[in-house]
Amino acid sequence: MNLFKKKKYIGLPYQQKVEDNLPTVPEGLWIKCGFCNKSIYQKDLNSLKVCPHCQGYFRLTALERILIIADEDSFDEIKDDLKNTNPMDFPNYDKKIKSEQEKSGLEEAVVTGICKIGGVKTVLCVMDSHFIMGSLGTVVGEKLTRAFEMATDKSLPIIIFTASGGARMQEGIFSLMQMAKVSAAAGRHSDKGLLYITVLTTPTTGGVTASFAMLGDIILAE
Repeated sequence: MNLFKKKKYIGLPYQQKVEDNLPTVPEGLWIKCGFCNKSIYQKDLNSLKVCPHCQGYFRLTALERILIIADEDSFDEIKDDLKNTNPMDFPNYDKKIKSEQEKSGLEEAVVTGICKIGGVKTVLCVMDSHFIMGSLGTVVGEKLTRAFEMATDKSLPIIIFTASGGARMQEGIFSLMQMAKVSAAAGRHSDKGLLYITVLTTPTTGGVTASFAMLGDIILAE
């Protein structure tokens, strides 16, 4: 009996699946609104990134916000040439920083500079949640402190757009120390009778909220 004899199979030529002939949609053309869940054609978003269906706001990058706020061609970035370190020897933190720099095109989670807003010379700082959620690390703290010091020395107002998940866990206590350092610089600026405005954008939480974000003479929320 040949009940257990292996059967012979006939091979058939490959036939292309119907799905292989379907048109493909390039990635990045559509974006989903987090408020109304509707899909939006990217080109339908204006420079403010407002949903045309529900008027909900998408998060802006630091550079996009600067283009909206500062007078045209007036922004002069403060180049601090600060280097990130790994004070806690946190695993793969150096690689994480490098990856974030390549993706965002930024050196760190805040961009600082001097510009004119409505013709008024101002120190402008914009945090970017696209860089490790805008977390407050040592470089971010130092950049903000130097911006305050420049505003104090030049008797200029300062505006900070905050967007942060709080202190950067990879830097431990060194990150928490930035809260006091930036707040002290804000205090010296205030003692000179100068204007400090904070604009809280989504998200502004944790140590940033608990320190310099709430020290403004005028506090606005987006």
